[in-house]
Amino acid sequence: MHKNWKILGSAAVLFIGVFLAVIGIMGRVTTQPVLAQDGAPSTVYLPIIGCSGCTAIIPTATATPTATATPTATPTATPTETATPDLLLRPALTATYAVTVTDGVLYGMSNLISGTSNISFPLFLDLYEPLNAPAGKRPVVMFMFGSGFTDINATRKGRFVPIAEEFAARGYVVISIDYRTAYYNPVISAQAKPYLDQIVTPFDNSFIPFIFTNPPLSEEQYERGVAAAYDDGLTALKWLESAATVLDVDMSRVALMGSSSGTTTWNALAYLSDDLGITTPKIAAMIHLWGGLDYSRGDGLAEIEGKEAPLFMIHSINDTALQGGVDYINAAQMAARAAEIGVPYELITLRPDPSGITPALQAGTGHGLTQVPILTALSDNGETLFQRAVNFLNNALDDRKLIPTLTPTYAVTVTDGLLYGMTNLISGTSNISFPLYLDLYEPLNAPAGKRPVVMFMFGSGFTDVNATRKGKFVEVAQQFAARGYVVISIDYRTAYYNPVISAQAKPYLDQIVTPFDNSFIPFIFTNPPLSEEQYERGVAAAFDDGLTAMKWITGQANGRRLDMRRLVLMGSSSGTTTGDALAYLSNNLGIATPRIAAMLHLWGGLEYSRVDGLAEMESDEAPLFMIHSINDTALQGGVDYSNSSEMAAQANLVGIPNEFITLIPDPNGITPALQAGTGHGLTQVPILTALSDNGTTLFQRAIVFLTGMLPQE
Repeated sequence: MHKNWKILGSAAVLFIGVFLAVIGIMGRVTTQPVLAQDGAPSTVYLPIIGCSGCTAIIPTATATPTATATPTATPTATPTETATPDLLLRPALTATYAVTVTDGVLYGMSNLISGTSNISFPLFLDLYEPLNAPAGKRPVVMFMFGSGFTDINATRKGRFVPIAEEFAARGYVVISIDYRTAYYNPVISAQAKPYLDQIVTPFDNSFIPFIFTNPPLSEEQYERGVAAAYDDGLTALKWLESAATVLDVDMSRVALMGSSSGTTTWNALAYLSDDLGITTPKIAAMIHLWGGLDYSRGDGLAEIEGKEAPLFMIHSINDTALQGGVDYINAAQMAARAAEIGVPYELITLRPDPSGITPALQAGTGHGLTQVPILTALSDNGETLFQRAVNFLNNALDDRKLIPTLTPTYAVTVTDGLLYGMTNLISGTSNISFPLYLDLYEPLNAPAGKRPVVMFMFGSGFTDVNATRKGKFVEVAQQFAARGYVVISIDYRTAYYNPVISAQAKPYLDQIVTPFDNSFIPFIFTNPPLSEEQYERGVAAAFDDGLTAMKWITGQANGRRLDMRRLVLMGSSSGTTTGDALAYLSNNLGIATPRIAAMLHLWGGLEYSRVDGLAEMESDEAPLFMIHSINDTALQGGVDYSNSSEMAAQANLVGIPNEFITLIPDPNGITPALQAGTGHGLTQVPILTALSDNGTTLFQRAIVFLTGMLPQE
């Protein structure tokens, strides 16, 4: 019933000023109904948003498509890739289906100002659908064109048509909408009033887009144009929600895609609406083409939250508002915010390219689908920009999750020495760059789905330059990966590297308290001796690099199918101390991080944090699994057992789920340190083989804890 449907009817069209197309109350839509098998008319009536009593008649039979996209490849998808038992159509990576297009569907009624009164104005969209695709609810891409919020000649047609057909040929339902711009003199409805009230346009010489218009617009008129796009986008989403059953679409897989001002509008809908008290359908992904959040309140970026839509961006590095585009900094800032808080993202920066297929690409100034033809323009990895978007979107909309097993199930593949960031060291009177590397352990031939992540930081006393991401943890990492986890083991800088602390970790450095007295002076144990200031920079450098590693994970999450809702931190000794600070103190210091799903704490603590650090553990923070030897002490080169016992008590007090395994002196222990109850580090406490008090290994206890704590849906 949803393959090809038309809205038929009559409307009065009125041209006012530059251009105004209006209708009054829609007449009853009439059509020759398609007959069902029993000979009775088979018709679906769909409401029109903003028009009480109006309905559109949708024929339920498939008609000849008005346009088709020839598949570029023979369909190769297997039934498990396209139609799953939960009746979801999984989109293909390549063009697989013919396409049917329905032009001019009425999705709502709005209003314009005409003299001293308001007049009705219809809103239309085009619908692109895959033809003869397998059964299953279909994902959606809703597109909004660029207009500078002023251009009345810009429409839902144009350069986007072949892109829409390519998406539909892969299994997406594509909706391209028209919307009102400033010159329509729009009336903003109550649903968008909170957005209008917070719009901030830069009404000064740095960027005055309304000066570029002819005739000139006032700031108030321009801001209504910005709000009208939001208003109509919201109406289109509500229409989609009301039509979901008829269209057989999956409302949990709705992606927004925009160009320029269309992107700016969708960004606001995806990331700001909830902060303004505006209810929208959940957005599953955002495809951002050269736009921003530049018309929103000053703290708009801060309102992007970890639970919100994965973000794919393309932007030219030399794009500027003064040349009629959108400043590149908008995309860069959004990418930085996404990385901080764990929103999966990808930013493709278009740089000057002598081989670019348009002059704008050659200059790195491309803006709009004419200057940046994404179907043919190549990205830095040789794929087209469009294919990169498809790759990202298919992963982002795949809601399947790999559920890890309790026992080893998969073979493991290891990628060694991936660069995850660049940092700095002090060398004499200047700074030098220093690369940061990690190893990646992944399950091989595991079922499809996003995978949980364990990020590990080794123990170093914050000083040891010989400690690395290798060593005793390698076997532990392989055991995690064999159960379905992706494991990331990172190197980080210690005090003897003479690290420079970046701005992101400065709040942590400023509150570090090291016990510079005879009760515990680790820097006295070093050779040559370190000053307190040098040692504290070593403590902060581990935190700094841990933050950088989590940003790398966020940026890789979509392409590597990593589930940011199941990000686990694990550390040994100083690595645990750093993980504890990342998990439980960052938010109190104003440092944004991805949400941590669980903390695996091996003989560490919060001992380098402010005196009230424990009090900053909160009930909604990461479940905590701890192992610590009762006789472990700092003076013997370990970490005082009291650090863990105090954390366990605080977790119990505030309601953080936790498990605390105390290693007491054990005559049967497999190392002298276990026999003495002083075990510290993975050499003295081999968790893969050492038994806990219930007879299972310490490692298996950690696995069981994670299984119970990580979200399974």
